[in-house]
Amino acid sequence: MWGKNLRAKLDTVVILISHMGWLFLLSQLKHQGLPVEALDVIFQALVLSKVTYALQAFAGHISVTDRNRLDKFFRKSHPRGLANQVFNIRSLIDRFDSQLFRSIAHPDHCLHYLLPEKRHYSMLLRPRGHNYILNHISTTHFKNTFVIRCIFATV
Repeated sequence: MWGKNLRAKLDTVVILISHMGWLFLLSQLKHQGLPVEALDVIFQALVLSKVTYALQAFAGHISVTDRNRLDKFFRKSHPRGLANQVFNIRSLIDRFDSQLFRSIAHPDHCLHYLLPEKRHYSMLLRPRGHNYILNHISTTHFKNTFVIRCIFATV
C-alpha cells in the first residue's frame, strides 16, 4: 500500500491480525496431535507464502517498525512449535532478492531489460559480483527499488 508522498506502507497490522488467526488454527491442530513436520508445512504454505509474495517489489520500502513486527511474529511462531525454524525478514529479503537477481541476469528473462548496461573493460580489474554500470542515485525511493538494491548489494 502506498501512503503519502509515494512512500510504501506495508499494512502489517492487517497481515499480522490475519496471521494470528492462522497461528490459532495451527495451535489447535497441534493440540489435536498433528505432527510438527506437518505444522511446519502448513505454516510455510499459509503464512510464509503470504509474507514473501512479491517481497522483492516492496522489500526496500518496508519500515524498520514493520520489519520488527514481522520478526516478532516469526519469533513467536517457533517456540509454539508451529515452525521448525525462526524466520528473519532480512534473511528472507536477501534470499528472494538474490534468487530473482540471478534469474533476471539471463538475457531470456522477461525482466532482463530492467538491468543497466554492462560495462566492457579494456583492462583486467578485480572481480566484482556483476559487470553492470552503477547508476547515480538521486532519491531514496530509487535507491530502494529491487534492481538498484541488488546491483549495489553485489558490488
